[in-house]
Amino acid sequence: ATNQALTAPLPLPFRGDVYELELTVRPNKASAVSLTLLQSEGEGTVLTYDMAKQTLSLDRTRSGNVAFHPKFASVESAPVALQDDTLT
Repeated sequence: ATNQALTAPLPLPFRGDVYELELTVRPNKASAVSLTLLQSEGEGTVLTYDMAKQTLSLDRTRSGNVAFHPKFASVESAPVALQDDTLT
């Protein structure tokens, strides 16, 4: 979908091993924007942009079997500034 304001989850029809998503986010009044990737029952990897902190975070704490390494189940964050009030 293009140029779509979302107020609820938008499932994308996907089957396969690889998916390329180009996304431009204009947060308006939102405090955060999140995408849940590779979601299944009780599992998912969450990518979140926090407007106030201007950080992009990847949360792998519920990314399926995370027991294979103690550092895998983590939330990693990096500073990412908006450009013209847009995250691209």
